[in-house]
Amino acid sequence: MNGLKPYFLAILVPLVAMVTILSLYFYQKDSVQLAEHIKENELRQLESLIQIGHLHLNTITEDLNRLTYQLQQEPLHEPLRVLEKASVLKQFKSILVNSDLYDSIRLIDYKNTQVLLLNKVKDGFHIDYSKVIEEPQELRNIDHTFSLNNKVSYIYKHRNKVSLYQHLKLEYSNWVVQLSYHQLPVSNIASNKERTNFIINNDAKWITQPYLNKSLNPSGHDNTSSDDVLFSVTYPYLWNAVKRLNKGQTIIGDYLYTYTPLIFSDNKLNKNIDKNTSEWVLVSSLNLHKELNNLYFSNFTRIRLAALYITFFCFNY
Repeated sequence: MNGLKPYFLAILVPLVAMVTILSLYFYQKDSVQLAEHIKENELRQLESLIQIGHLHLNTITEDLNRLTYQLQQEPLHEPLRVLEKASVLKQFKSILVNSDLYDSIRLIDYKNTQVLLLNKVKDGFHIDYSKVIEEPQELRNIDHTFSLNNKVSYIYKHRNKVSLYQHLKLEYSNWVVQLSYHQLPVSNIASNKERTNFIINNDAKWITQPYLNKSLNPSGHDNTSSDDVLFSVTYPYLWNAVKRLNKGQTIIGDYLYTYTPLIFSDNKLNKNIDKNTSEWVLVSSLNLHKELNNLYFSNFTRIRLAALYITFFCFNY
């Protein structure tokens, strides 16, 4: 038996070397094809997410249009009378009750005063009345909304809240209706341990929760979990790619990024959303290196390697 060992080694070593070389050759060849397949699949995934995003935004703008239309059916005076306030409150409650998405609605008068705020809370609703609005950004949002026509929404994201503002122009008065919510689709849809989806806007602000990838952050920024830190500061390389091409794909390190505009790429949204709203950009992040390995070292690959070993062994035998 000991005399057979050199014979087997003489067969086995060239066999292993030949299969290894062929495996590397096939791996390099297949990797290019698999990478193109993954890129195409990511584009298809992103198209599906765009449709979901458009459906989400269309639903909200239509709900807000319907609310302002209903409020236009009865005259509202400044200041609001008791019966008018009760009527507005009833309409607000109807919106919040019929949708789990929205968190609050408020009515603002031409003097930048919050006339009525309805908040959804755990046990029902919280109502707040007259309050002067002093926050500078809110004042800018409100003033800008007063310049818009009816049924045109302005969107603004602050911290973890997205708000849609709409001008309610009546015969005897002018108002702003603000509809706010915290939940956003897309970020958890079609995500897994290799893929993450997120939304930013053209001002480099986060719309969904910040995406964390330390490999893109060589500066070691300490506040990557904060909505207040601009995307462009945290991930400058990816931001430059997004700003340069607006729509496309780029590979940085082990990750494939696919991105596209979300808001103004839909004709219906074009009519409902103010052009001054900063465009949202939908981004998908995929660990390309891991995805290639997952696809390459599949059952098919194992079978092919086994077939190669058996074939060469038979030839040598």
